[in-house]
Amino acid sequence: MAYKHTNLKTGLNTLEIEYRRQNGLINVINNDTKSYKSILKDNIFTFFNFINVLLGLFILKTHSYK
Repeated sequence: MAYKHTNLKTGLNTLEIEYRRQNGLINVINNDTKSYKSILKDNIFTFFNFINVLLGLFILKTHSYK
């Protein structure tokens, strides 16, 4: 069966549904979402922020605030 566009008034028939299912042409819901906690953790604990904290600690230790 060749792929064809769906008739919006009638929809798909059972043969078209089965063809699409067998060929992976179906919609899949992706539930692999991240929590707010993991998003914040991933964006706060970065290499760039680590370098900034390290430089800040060096400044505090040497009392070189200017």
